[in-house]
Amino acid sequence: MVRRCFLVAGALLLMACQVQDAADSDGVAARVASSEEPGIEVEPDHTLYPRTMLVVPDTTPESDWLSIAVAVRYDPGSGMLFILDPLRGRVAEADTLGALVHLYGAGIGEGPHEVRELTDFSFSPSHVVFLDRGNRKVMVYPRGASRVDPFPVSTAYRSIALTPEETILVAPGIGAHAVDVYSTAGDLTGGIGEFEELPVRCAPDDDCERVRRMCLGCEVRVVGDVVLVMNTETDLLTIFATEGRPTRSVDLRARIPRLREWIATDEPILARMQEDSDARPIGPGVVSVVFKRYFDNPHASPDGRLALSVNPAAPELRESGYQYWLLDVDTLEIESVMFGDPTLGTTATGWPTVFAAQRESYAIYRLQD
Repeated sequence: MVRRCFLVAGALLLMACQVQDAADSDGVAARVASSEEPGIEVEPDHTLYPRTMLVVPDTTPESDWLSIAVAVRYDPGSGMLFILDPLRGRVAEADTLGALVHLYGAGIGEGPHEVRELTDFSFSPSHVVFLDRGNRKVMVYPRGASRVDPFPVSTAYRSIALTPEETILVAPGIGAHAVDVYSTAGDLTGGIGEFEELPVRCAPDDDCERVRRMCLGCEVRVVGDVVLVMNTETDLLTIFATEGRPTRSVDLRARIPRLREWIATDEPILARMQEDSDARPIGPGVVSVVFKRYFDNPHASPDGRLALSVNPAAPELRESGYQYWLLDVDTLEIESVMFGDPTLGTTATGWPTVFAAQRESYAIYRLQD
């Protein structure tokens, strides 16, 4: 799986460390379910293995449409897979046999239909949308069409989701909202949640407004009839009703002993930055930082649950196999946990069928028990 790297100045590096330290403080808001509530059990009940290889990127004329797969998601309505390929600045739609159906995106560049930094995507029965953080715009494609309707945005959003009503949600919000709401025509029509309700911890000495606006791990998803914002850096999850009211929150770190064990076993974040080969100086006052993210590729499963790939950062834990969770958004209980083959990374559910991308080759597999 591709490691998530961000270019940050020294001040942002310090901020990231403060956020990590704050995660272990007692300053968690009362609205978040804490360790005082019953812990969530995460014992895997079976193991998923790669059974059928669907496509190996760029190895044959039939697969030259794909370079790498950093996110794979399943569309239960059409039975198609969507694959994020940031190296080519495109989102691919393929069938479950690995055959290309359609490509969305004109490639890397500064042109009106090109992207510079493709970070997240979403789809509905009629549209495919994705974020270009580099050029600060949202790309809107009619499903199955080559015509694109991009519109500019005033900030570098980090995550995007489409609702069943064909509105576009982006996070974190730029105003008083946790999530901003756009039409597919590019009109900013409102927001969901309050800015202070973003699931981001702040230490007393932090500039909390800046920390929230720089929420590197915030991802917005639509699961059933609710909107979910998850901060994969600090393991906090908040669910909003569609009218914008926060209804349920959970501190996964506080409620899951296994997650706390992983964090305790892992090295301090700053040490990992200094020792990792990716943490090399690239200019005055700037380093390449590997932020630890224990949760990856959150997305809705066909049965209305939240699917999560759970990847321990410490290699000795990762070698035993990563975990794959299905979480009920109504009860906030983890209903199913599976071990995944340790060679695999990003996972997508068409539950009970599961798909995944291999960590090194980025080959896409169908998984079975």
